[in-house]
Amino acid sequence: MNFEVVKRVRDAVSVPLVLHGASGISDADIKTAISLGIAKINIHTELCQAAMVAVKENQDQPFLHLEREVRKAVKERALEKIKLFGSDGKAE
Repeated sequence: MNFEVVKRVRDAVSVPLVLHGASGISDADIKTAISLGIAKINIHTELCQAAMVAVKENQDQPFLHLEREVRKAVKERALEKIKLFGSDGKAE
């Protein structure tokens, strides 16, 4: 990530900044981006990747078991990201 660009954009606009396509960005860079004003981070691809790993690991299981494992994997990944973003405990 180019943090200088993030700073310039942050200083030029008065709206919350969004990081679209955060997959593959290190946890350290995510934290830096948040500290610079990134307010929303999209993680759809990472959630899909977690789901696909669960599908692969459970492909021979009955559907209801597979569905449960996919939901569990997506939830776990989402919770990891919520904690990384510092958003845990902030829901109203």
